[in-house]
Amino acid sequence: MLAVAAIVVAVAGIVRGFSGFGSAMIMAPALSLLFGPSAAIATMTLMEVPTLVQLLPDAWRHGDRRSVVTLGLAAMTMVPVGAWLLVHLDELVMRRAIGLLVLGFAAVLGLGWRYRGTLPLPVTLGVGASSGLLSGAMGTPGPPIIFFYLSGPANPTVARGSMIGFFAFTTTTALITYGSYGLYTKDVLWRAAGLLPAFASGIWLGRRLFGKVSEVAFRRATLALLALIGTATVFS
Repeated sequence: MLAVAAIVVAVAGIVRGFSGFGSAMIMAPALSLLFGPSAAIATMTLMEVPTLVQLLPDAWRHGDRRSVVTLGLAAMTMVPVGAWLLVHLDELVMRRAIGLLVLGFAAVLGLGWRYRGTLPLPVTLGVGASSGLLSGAMGTPGPPIIFFYLSGPANPTVARGSMIGFFAFTTTTALITYGSYGLYTKDVLWRAAGLLPAFASGIWLGRRLFGKVSEVAFRRATLALLALIGTATVFS
């Protein structure tokens, strides 16, 4: 199982390094099938820490810091609520919910809807809070925040940097919250350490590909992969 997980994690790293998002939506459903939702999401969170250190300096220079801080603070209030749901809800329910979330997000992104201008502050706070809830419950803060940046007027470099900066808020809060629930078992710690090299290597490759591979082709391939993994998770 660890070998299969390493392949999944490496692919997720490539997507993350290239686009700044998407790794959690690939890893969460696939690793949940292999190890169960709680163990999978705790493993993912531990792997995020060194990778954020790797990506954050460059992302912070290019991102929209004002929106990142506003969204990040809103998200931090809801991560503990999501973590409570993760710990207390049935594993099968959580696994299928993760799969449905991934499928829905792939469908929305595939439609290519965009908004123009600046969203009102209450809407922005709602986006951050909903991302925090999903981060705690499913390890996938991405859907609302990715939709916020990719559907708006920001160029790809600013959007990519802003999303990585936002994930620093959710990952830090989730790391502390999951620790308080005792999710970092010995198995989780060893699994995260074993999978981290594959994830870091994938991120390195994804960063090298950024700007060299067609963004449209890469996005289509990523959406197809998300749809495949989401379907497998829902009907497993």
